[in-house]
Amino acid sequence: MVSPGIAEVDLHIEKLHDNPGNLNSDDMLQIQLAFFRTCLNHAVINRMKKVIFIHGVGRGVLKTEMQRELDKYDNLAYMDAPISKYGVGAMEVYFK
Repeated sequence: MVSPGIAEVDLHIEKLHDNPGNLNSDDMLQIQLAFFRTCLNHAVINRMKKVIFIHGVGRGVLKTEMQRELDKYDNLAYMDAPISKYGVGAMEVYFK
């Protein structure tokens, strides 16, 4: 947790798996999405104000899948996180 009601979640595969070199890209994506969903559900249940998901920069597959998942929710909004702090590889999710 960054501050009360605000969390920061790093979705880089190196943070989520002990040996990412043994995974193919589909397996990596599924691990990242599963962790993303778990953290998102935790934030909803615990009535968080905001979560910053650090997805990194690549081909945009993870970010696109995250957006697809977030579009299913009516009670949140999302946008790119501040470039000055996170570069272009992070997304802020706000809960209404």
